[in-house]
Amino acid sequence: MNQYVSVTVWKWSEPLDWVKMQEEQAGYMKDAPKGTTVRWFQIDEKTHGSVLTFASKEVYDNMKAEVDEHRSTQTACELIHVHEGVVKAESWAQACDHGH
Repeated sequence: MNQYVSVTVWKWSEPLDWVKMQEEQAGYMKDAPKGTTVRWFQIDEKTHGSVLTFASKEVYDNMKAEVDEHRSTQTACELIHVHEGVVKAESWAQACDHGH
């Protein structure tokens, strides 16, 4: 287990347009390193959270300048919180094929 996670919260001046955000997200991720994932979730009408996962801290460090640049150039929203760290524990549901 060596993944690195960046969790952020963003506040927007207008209600979120999730169709547009999905299109933007696909563009941001097209050149991301293998194993990088991002999930955006709605907190309220004008606030969303983001969970960005990198394969390792090294991958994150190699992308940090690009991530920071993206975050600093956002003008339609404000970055409220950033929490980052190495994943130390994780688990998955172990359901069988018939739903148990």
